[in-house]
Amino acid sequence: MTLGSRQTHDKWDTTRALDGPDAGLVSNVSRPKPVGPVRRADFVGCIDGCVHLLVAEPDAGLTRIQAGQAQLRAWLHGHTQTLDDGTPIDFALFDAAILSIEERVPQRGAQAHVRLLHASRLLAESVYAKRCAEAKAQT
Repeated sequence: MTLGSRQTHDKWDTTRALDGPDAGLVSNVSRPKPVGPVRRADFVGCIDGCVHLLVAEPDAGLTRIQAGQAQLRAWLHGHTQTLDDGTPIDFALFDAAILSIEERVPQRGAQAHVRLLHASRLLAESVYAKRCAEAKAQT
């Protein structure tokens, strides 16, 4: 399954390295989009953008990170949300994107690799936290 291209994510620029002089991320993380088919590149780009911001600007990019997380939650918790190719947006798709992030987000060196994995875990935990809270509320 191809989850996205490192080269083009339209609104989500994840092509910069995670270390060095260009460690920042130019991202246009926005408010949740309306319900309807979602482009695969936008879904994966949102994940990559959030992770990159967690690595590059954990405090300064907080508003953009929260906006990206809100978008992911809206997609994952929306009923009948699908990608434009018909793939359902669910936690399996999210997990696949998190697990393959190293293929899409460039990093240089062991330290950058560790930061990428840590940021990926933080994003996954925050997205799953809402799912667990909703499950507890239903019981």
